[in-house]
Amino acid sequence: MPGSLVHLLPILPATAPAVRELARHFTFAPVTEREGVHFFPAVAGFDVGNGSQVDVSYLYSFTTDATPGVDRHLRTQEMFVPLDGDLCLPLAPSRRPQDRDDHPRPEDFVAVVVRHGEALILNANVWHNGGWPVDPHKGVRYIMVLSGHRAGAEGEEYLDFQTATLPGEAALLPDWRNR
Repeated sequence: MPGSLVHLLPILPATAPAVRELARHFTFAPVTEREGVHFFPAVAGFDVGNGSQVDVSYLYSFTTDATPGVDRHLRTQEMFVPLDGDLCLPLAPSRRPQDRDDHPRPEDFVAVVVRHGEALILNANVWHNGGWPVDPHKGVRYIMVLSGHRAGAEGEEYLDFQTATLPGEAALLPDWRNR
């Protein structure tokens, strides 16, 4: 840069003591078992301003099992970000968003693929779960970013998070034949 004074910056590792005063370093939990699901809920949380709290959860999955369990966040969004591998998520709208007794039906769901390098931000009241890796041999490692799911509005007895089991013996599994 002609006519400018360039200041060279020292390069520090994120774990350096001087960095601790500026930022919080986080390392994802290691996973040594290449099977099943490894879930690390709310491994990090922070305030994004205006009183909004965000939690970051980490999940590593190799599972191809059908699942009967789903959840929804009544007033908040959730973001899924694959770090390694591609993710397939089951999604369904809530038929009666204000009704805590509303439960999804298996036929309401579709399976959506979120590729590594993409993110999917679910609207409030969308039934979902952690999904499946597109390639179960490779697995999928991803983070979930949630805002406000741990506390309901003042005076409410429940959280902004609801789980449900599909009726009867029903379970969800992507139809991999039609990819």
